[in-house]
Amino acid sequence: MKKTILPAFFFLGSLLLFQCNSPMVKKDQLAYLHQKYSGQYVTLKPIDVGNNEVLPTGSLVMLYFKSTSEAIVAYAYRANQSREMVIGKNILFMFESDFPDDDFKMEIFETRLAEVVSPAREIPPAQPAKKPQKI
Repeated sequence: MKKTILPAFFFLGSLLLFQCNSPMVKKDQLAYLHQKYSGQYVTLKPIDVGNNEVLPTGSLVMLYFKSTSEAIVAYAYRANQSREMVIGKNILFMFESDFPDDDFKMEIFETRLAEVVSPAREIPPAQPAKKPQKI
């Protein structure tokens, strides 16, 4: 009897451990965020980036996202820098408890993100001046 109980406890323990380490946001949702927010954004409020440095309101930034078993985090870095060469600054950190029923809701996350950054307006290319028409 002891030989059959031990594997059952091991299996249940492994299952619980796996559940505890699964990310709060599913891979396809995280991929959606990366794709949707792949452009440049403007900060809507000052962001402390460490070393007594602050990104002022209106700074151009790029975003990326990470998910843990307990939270989703949005990071920003200067748009003129490569993501591989810079450490992003945490601009939004939301825990499971920030969502109803402790379940991630994309709409709630995007609403909170919109309070921190806004899409940068694309500046249309300059149009050549039109020649005045002769009357």
